[in-house]
Amino acid sequence: MNEDLVAFQHIPGDEGIARRIRIKLQKILYWGLTGYWNTGERLHPLFVTNNYVNHLRVYQFVSQFVKGKRILDVGCGVGYGTALLGRNASKAVGIDLSDAAVYEAFRLYPEGEFLQMDAENMTFPAETFDAIISTENFEHLPNQAKHTRELARVIRKSGFCFIATPNPELFVGEVNPFHTKENTYEELMTLLSACFREVEILEPTRIPTNPVGRASREERFSRGAHGKIAGPDLEIFGAKVDQTFLSNTHSFNCFARDPIT
Repeated sequence: MNEDLVAFQHIPGDEGIARRIRIKLQKILYWGLTGYWNTGERLHPLFVTNNYVNHLRVYQFVSQFVKGKRILDVGCGVGYGTALLGRNASKAVGIDLSDAAVYEAFRLYPEGEFLQMDAENMTFPAETFDAIISTENFEHLPNQAKHTRELARVIRKSGFCFIATPNPELFVGEVNPFHTKENTYEELMTLLSACFREVEILEPTRIPTNPVGRASREERFSRGAHGKIAGPDLEIFGAKVDQTFLSNTHSFNCFARDPIT
């Protein structure tokens, strides 16, 4: 869904129209000053919308797992998440396929390390990182299986990967032209289990409102095909999780470790 619509769909009448016009003018002005065009799919800290806040909270949530670690942020966009993770990590590297995004990341965070790189053909040596974060990027990739193999290759044996990606049950009837493939719970388990011995998936907190999506969720839950549910006793790989910033309203949060090589 377009970022502007997410941000303003609940604002009625003239107020909503005025805010849409204002954000569009801000985008045009920023483009004129910097040459960077802020799209609905690549979020930016200077254009705060509901969608941006949701993405930021994913980074805030996962930051608890990266203290003192060497981390990779896949699909880093303009780098705000990489910079946030870098506060706890010993080293944070961001990669993105877009030259424009990487250029903007350096402009916003000149002290950061950002590389233009294809997530399906990473040039890092094997076992480079302690943790790999990929939030709302997996669904954009044309060859997700190849990317998953790359994750297993560049992660250290003691490391872990975190992938946040939309649950298609929540978007029945909607088509996002930027997404290559939104995976079901079973598809994610199959992809990740082919490359990692341990996989745990946290269910989105939101329940589908579309009857088809709701029925699909209920059917798979009845078969026991579901991930963990957020709650006071939530644990990932046996460790209790700080849920202060947990806000996975529409995405599966996937954790994978022990790569198969």
